[in-house]
Amino acid sequence: MRSLEVSQDFPDAFYPNRGIFVKQAIDAVYRAGVDVVVVSPRAKAIPIKGFPNYHFSKIPIIEERDYTIHHPRYIYPVPKRFLYRFAGPSYGFHAGEYILDNIKKTDVIHAHFPYPDGYGMLKVKERWGVPLVVHERGGYIYATGKAYPSIRKMHMETLEKADRIVAVSHDTRNEYITLGVPEEKIEVVPNGVNLDRFYPMEKSEARSALGLPEDRPIVLFAGYLRPRKGVQHLIEAVPKLVREYNALFVLLGEGGMRHELEEKLRKYHLEGDVMLKGTIPHDQMPFYENAMDVLILPSLAEGRPNVVLEAMACGKPVVATSVSGIPELVQDGKTGILIPPSDVEAIKDALSRILTDSELGRRMGREGKKAIVEMNLSWGNYAKNMIRIYEEVAGRR
Repeated sequence: MRSLEVSQDFPDAFYPNRGIFVKQAIDAVYRAGVDVVVVSPRAKAIPIKGFPNYHFSKIPIIEERDYTIHHPRYIYPVPKRFLYRFAGPSYGFHAGEYILDNIKKTDVIHAHFPYPDGYGMLKVKERWGVPLVVHERGGYIYATGKAYPSIRKMHMETLEKADRIVAVSHDTRNEYITLGVPEEKIEVVPNGVNLDRFYPMEKSEARSALGLPEDRPIVLFAGYLRPRKGVQHLIEAVPKLVREYNALFVLLGEGGMRHELEEKLRKYHLEGDVMLKGTIPHDQMPFYENAMDVLILPSLAEGRPNVVLEAMACGKPVVATSVSGIPELVQDGKTGILIPPSDVEAIKDALSRILTDSELGRRMGREGKKAIVEMNLSWGNYAKNMIRIYEEVAGRR
């Protein structure tokens, strides 16, 4: 079986954590025996410092790792807010022509996002005459569907022409059934977690490795610093939790809200109580997950976030909003606490429960680790399901 794996979200030298879960998914099917070729387009850029995305010009067109990775260039219109609807057609024209000219036909195409990846591959699917599998990772309606009607139209065209749609959660599957996608066309295949890397270790050992204090409870957030992740609500809950529990907040990730958050920290005099660590190497994540007392994820929309899987695999409790696929992972009161979105008081109350009751946190952590094993949420199981889907769609055609 030979697959073309397509995603513009894939790690490179400048963004080593970009789409790390996509790489983990591709690695899993590769280790399971699939001959994979990766196409991860990059924006065309002027190779002069100061121009948008100028560093993309330094990324090679072809990389050889365990498998071959192609980075064809395409015209990425900016500003995104107004011109993102042109990204899909540009992606399809430039990356599509590159694939047809430079890559041998595969048995299946797997687009890891519907737009622009899946839409961009419609021409290749038609010219090659091979099946297209499209991944739905959740939160589409919140992210683009309402704001960009033209993108919604292209998104739905992609799903209509896809041979199989893979949803990361049952909530995501139901979302698209309500939009008119046939039930039999959508299958749920959850992401996995690497249990050889994410497992419980001594908290003191993890904190020592990261240089974090031993004498303060630590609350961890990991994700993009943007409104969709709810960090604007989290930061409002911080002063009380610092004041009452001497809690230290560690925020991992970058995004457009960083400057706003820094201003809030100065306003509330929290510079020593909130650590904005930015993007970290992914191999440090097991240490951060084990160093914390609780993970907080106050998202307004999600798919089935891997950071929750990783925290549970490390035996840590999770406080998260009851949106999208999160309730399929976090059992309220058993492996963590579910809260309504956009509710600052609920964030305060849920974190207070765990920070004041260490045994509750440990019990939730143990149950979370047990749940990960019982649900078989490994990358090996993910690969097994994806290979079955590849064989089904290729065989049917």
